[in-house]
Amino acid sequence: MKPSDLEVYADLRVPPNTHLVLRIDGRAFTGLVRRLRLKKPYDRRFAEAMAETAVRMIRDAGLGVTLVYTFSDELNALIPRGNVPFSGRVEKLTSVSASCASTYFLRALQRRGIDPADETVSFDSRCVVLTDDDLVCYFKWRQDEAWRNHLNSYAYWALRERGLKPKEAAERLRGMKAQDVHELLYREFGINLGRTPAWQRRGILAYRVVVNEDGVQRRRVTRDWAPPFFDESEGKRLLRACASQGYVPLDPTPDHVEE
Repeated sequence: MKPSDLEVYADLRVPPNTHLVLRIDGRAFTGLVRRLRLKKPYDRRFAEAMAETAVRMIRDAGLGVTLVYTFSDELNALIPRGNVPFSGRVEKLTSVSASCASTYFLRALQRRGIDPADETVSFDSRCVVLTDDDLVCYFKWRQDEAWRNHLNSYAYWALRERGLKPKEAAERLRGMKAQDVHELLYREFGINLGRTPAWQRRGILAYRVVVNEDGVQRRRVTRDWAPPFFDESEGKRLLRACASQGYVPLDPTPDHVEE
């Protein structure tokens, strides 16, 4: 047996003719956020760092990513069929994407005055293969999870600020339906979740665009802090454009498009 034969997962590959999503998650971020003393339930600087990481996964990682949807400590990076690098090798895709995200996020935190010092800031990554029919369903699923995270985070931290201990707050919310949590927040804390920032409710989206600059078509990356619902017409159009063309045509150029 050759030593290379011991690399038993080296030839595990993404199926051909499928879209790929790299779902990249922060590792042990609950403790990291606590030790960095970030604002709860949401810290705008943390969200900005995740949004910047999303942009750089498209612009700088060299993985063929055309769209990234992010919320909390999660990034969902879409690579259209035919663009998957490394001949679809799962080991390479997951290791490179996780290391890129870790580097970009750490630098984004530091630019916002948050220095993790000796903390380990890392992400893990997994491969999710999608057909055309799966595309909308998958991103709607993750957007629904962003809403559930938003609902539960506000309720949990409202109870904690009232003085409940972590286990007590979790127990108070256990088994409650979404509508009951809504009523709890509004009745007892005066929090109307419908008036919270859109990015907290829907997540943040970054994607490739083509813009017309003085008659020249140029590719850029844009970020959207109030993305459409993925199961509605605008959201479906955007997802399908990024999966089929690799970009969304924009004219005129919006202010939030980046180099």
